[in-house]
Amino acid sequence: MAGGNDMYTRNEMVEMMTKANNYVRGGILWECSHFMRDKGEDYFEDIQLRNNGIMRPYPKDGHGSQQSPIVGNLNGLFFSTSVDDLAIQSSIYGSKRFKIEASALIDSSTRAYFGDFYCVPGRRTPRPHYIKLILTKCGTAADNFCRSHLVSLDLSNNPFCTIVHETDGVGVRIISKDHLHVEILYTEEINIQQMLTGGRATLTNVNVARLGANLRSPRSKTQNCVYCG
Repeated sequence: MAGGNDMYTRNEMVEMMTKANNYVRGGILWECSHFMRDKGEDYFEDIQLRNNGIMRPYPKDGHGSQQSPIVGNLNGLFFSTSVDDLAIQSSIYGSKRFKIEASALIDSSTRAYFGDFYCVPGRRTPRPHYIKLILTKCGTAADNFCRSHLVSLDLSNNPFCTIVHETDGVGVRIISKDHLHVEILYTEEINIQQMLTGGRATLTNVNVARLGANLRSPRSKTQNCVYCG
């Protein structure tokens, strides 16, 4: 993993995280029981038939901050989050939704990093903002890269995502605020067949949003935003 010369420095990532921290003030950390990944039916069929049920990470695209160190340098799997299990009922990414227990991907041994804070040009007012968090396994190549280029998060105490130890495992809390979306980039492979048969995940149909074809392409962050620019 090697970044280009135009990557944000670690100090610039600290500055970006400070902006994100200011933005989420007034929000509340709510329970997040599941993470979701929406893709087309062919994507999941290919995993089952050709990859032995293994969903493999791939390079992060340029959606968001083009100079974030994770763009083009870090392989991962994108997941969206929702609190109180109130998932968005449509998707711009595909007709199938893989919904996995958050505790299956994040626990006390997981490393977490701040990866991006951005909004994209559009007509919606106020403009939605996005915070991207990276989840790695300690000692992996992805973890080493993140430790060198990103800002690490203490999962017991940070403004974006925390874990709470419970009698049956860990509970995950995600920051909730109007016009804010928290995204997860998970850097490890996932055996979706194992998760499905073990009852820790589901694969269901989801309505495809009409504008999906226009919105799926990577979009650069807004440069003049008073919150994230």
